[in-house]
Amino acid sequence: MNIAQAVILVTAAGTMLGRTLAQHFALQGASVVITDTNESALNNTLTLCAAHTPNVYAHVMECQSIEANNALFDFVEHTNAQAPNIVVNLCTGFPNTDALEQTDSDTFVQQLAKATGSLLNLGKVAAERMKPHQQEGVIINIISDGQVGTLMGGDSASSIVAGFTKRWASELNPFNIRVGGIVPAPRVNYSDSHIAASQDELVRHTEYIVANDYFNGRVMSAEF
Repeated sequence: MNIAQAVILVTAAGTMLGRTLAQHFALQGASVVITDTNESALNNTLTLCAAHTPNVYAHVMECQSIEANNALFDFVEHTNAQAPNIVVNLCTGFPNTDALEQTDSDTFVQQLAKATGSLLNLGKVAAERMKPHQQEGVIINIISDGQVGTLMGGDSASSIVAGFTKRWASELNPFNIRVGGIVPAPRVNYSDSHIAASQDELVRHTEYIVANDYFNGRVMSAEF
């Protein structure tokens, strides 16, 4: 897929990792739609991306419901006259696996259910909007809290994303839509010198999934 000719949606674009991905795609000339629930952080990303291309559009999300996601894709189609070719969904909000030692199980289950629901809602709407166009498409789910050097969700979140990735890929393959995932590698001790390398690794993994037509239904691990 030619990124320069693609319409790319990046969620959680106000976070460090979301901003890195949005800027990378903007530098390549893509039409980039960015979204986040944090309007101030989203506007910062918009300013940085707009320095590289006029084809960047920001949409503030109030929540991650089906209705809010439909409004998001309405915005994408209104600004670009088509559904996105590439959806990069930064999945935030997954609780740490070791949080069971720090909080009660009900809270942990609620946090996990909320994060999983957000992932499902975005995926459902993305599939519904992308399928009718019969154009090449990619959905990439990335687990993180959006910052470098943090591991969100651990094995539980990685297993959830891996399972959805495989199932969605099977369902969407007839529509020429691939699905991939990027999950955190085991935690390492990060210093400032690791941040740039970690961001580069995330970008490389994302580009690999987009460019590799045979990558479907699988996840990659990355240190970030």
